[in-house]
Amino acid sequence: MIRPGANHIDRRRRLRPRDYLSDPHAFGRQAEVIFRVPPGGDEVSAAVARVQHQLVLDWRAARPRRMGSRDARVFQISSSTWSSSVLGERWMGETVMAAVLHALSHR
Repeated sequence: MIRPGANHIDRRRRLRPRDYLSDPHAFGRQAEVIFRVPPGGDEVSAAVARVQHQLVLDWRAARPRRMGSRDARVFQISSSTWSSSVLGERWMGETVMAAVLHALSHR
């Protein structure tokens, strides 16, 4: 059985999560955003981007500033992977999503 590691990236996702917002800089920072399917994107990726955006919003609301590196360390996620994920520059993947959900469940 092949088990992808924490660095596994879903190759079906061609754009970044933030590319699905009309204002990419609002990813994980503003609740009222407009999602769209940009050229080269798809509806499934847009739906996943919405979920990732909401998780980051919830995580930011629940955690004090500068807790990201601590949350990432618990799951052995690099700070660059964590940062890129919460900024919407990369897809979370299973490990980052698990770390966010773990942090939300222990607030």
